[in-house]
Amino acid sequence: MDEESRIALSDLDYLYDEWNQDITDDSLRRNSVVLRRLLVNGDLLRVWRKAEFQGQPEIVAPTLEEHLKLYPLNTVRFALAGGAHYGSMTVAVFFERDVASTPEEIKRSFGLGPVYETKFTLTEFVESSCVIVEGVVISRREIIRYVANKLGGHTMMKD
Repeated sequence: MDEESRIALSDLDYLYDEWNQDITDDSLRRNSVVLRRLLVNGDLLRVWRKAEFQGQPEIVAPTLEEHLKLYPLNTVRFALAGGAHYGSMTVAVFFERDVASTPEEIKRSFGLGPVYETKFTLTEFVESSCVIVEGVVISRREIIRYVANKLGGHTMMKD
């Protein structure tokens, strides 16, 4: 096994054993760097292809795409598609608009269910929307990069 494959497998083992999806500064700092290497830098997909697997790995995750089919983007104040635990809550899909929904929109929205998940290829997952702020769409790639670069690269300096 080459070194890139060994490191990718080690990182996957680490995530499997250690990552419980708690939202803490420490878990974000550690896990974002691993996710950046595996997902954003493409290490996981390269190792997948070296192993001669077909297609791409698939990931089932919450999505905003079905909600965005219901509502114009310029009416979305804040939206989040994630999957983490914070205290006693589980964050999956949150969608806030700056206008009231019509009865028909409410009916269609409830048809999606409480959490709308979809199956992504690895590439689709990384490029998919996971946050919207005031109509600005932010991809999972951008979030992983931002957190890894801001928290993962952060070192504490002692006086």
